[in-house]
Order: sequence, then structure tokens, then C-alpha cells
Amino acid sequence: MERRCFINGAWTEANSKQVTPVINPATGEKLADVPHCGKEETETAIRAAQTALKPWGDLSGSHRCDML
Repeated sequence: MERRCFINGAWTEANSKQVTPVINPATGEKLADVPHCGKEETETAIRAAQTALKPWGDLSGSHRCDML
């Protein structure tokens, strides 16, 4: 299981090496460790999302539905 951030189509290391465990509440089983993303990773992800939003928004609803 990846312990990196998936930002702009690529796995990248978080600057912080801290992680938060994700626990299945039904079983108590640990499912994964999620990295703590800081300001830099957050800003990079926001810029990537803003860049992707324009072309996505220009597609028709039916085209977006077909892609999903």
C-alpha cells in the first residue's frame, strides 16, 4: 500500500514523515497509513485541481458521465 500522496497524477513523498492509521471501525483492523500532507503538498494539489477543472468543465455532462 502506498504511503505517499497522489497529486497531479503522480505519487509523491509528503514533506512530513508522519502518518495517521486508518482503522476499519467494524473490525478494528488497520487498513492503511495516510501521510500528513502540509501546506506545500496542499497548495500543489489545489493548483493541479484548478488546472484540471477547466477542461473537465468544458465537457458536456453526458461526456463526463461516459468517462466516469
